[in-house]
Amino acid sequence: MAENLKPVAEAPASQSQIQEELKARDEWFTATPDPWNEIALLQYGGDRTFASTVNRMVINAEPAQRPAMEAKLLNVLGRPELTDAGRAFVCRMLGLIGTEVCVPAVVPLLAQDSTADDARLALDSIANPKIDEAYRAALGKLHGAARIGVIGSIAMRGDAQAEEILTAMAISPTESIEVRAAAERAVKRLVAKP
Repeated sequence: MAENLKPVAEAPASQSQIQEELKARDEWFTATPDPWNEIALLQYGGDRTFASTVNRMVINAEPAQRPAMEAKLLNVLGRPELTDAGRAFVCRMLGLIGTEVCVPAVVPLLAQDSTADDARLALDSIANPKIDEAYRAALGKLHGAARIGVIGSIAMRGDAQAEEILTAMAISPTESIEVRAAAERAVKRLVAKP
C-alpha cells in the first residue's frame, strides 16, 4: 500500500512568502545578542554560553584578528556595567592575546586587592618594563593574597629591580608571615636567575 503513495509536491513559494521568511530570519539574527557585549554581564555560576563563544574565538584567532579582538575586550573592560565575573573573564582573554596596547587600561586594576589578580591574568605574559614598574608600585598598595600574587608575578617575570624591595619585605616584622615567606622565595628565585 505504501508503494501507491506518491509524494505531494509542495506548491512553489510566492515572492512575498520568500521575502517574509527572509525578513523573519533577519530579525532573528539581529535579535541575537552580541557575545562581546554579553560577557560584560557574566555572573559567577550563571550561563557561560557567550563566554564560551568568545573564548573559542580568541583561542582560534589568527594573529591578524587579535588586535581587533583585543580592542573589543578593552571596550568591555571600560563598560560601567561590567561585573566581577566579566572583568575576570576579559582579563583572562587578554592574557591570551593582550599586547602593550592593553597595559594602560589594565594597570589601574593593580591598585585594589579585589582586582589585582585579574590584572595579573592579563599582564603577566606581556614583556614590557612598564608592567614591572606597575607591579613594584602595587606592592605598597596591596595586602594579603593580592600582595603575595604580585610578588609571585615579579619573581616569575624575573624583575631584578624588585630585589631590594622584596628583601626588605622578607625581613620586615610588620609584614605577615605569608608575605615575608613569598618575598623570601621571590628573592631566592631572582638571585638564582642567570
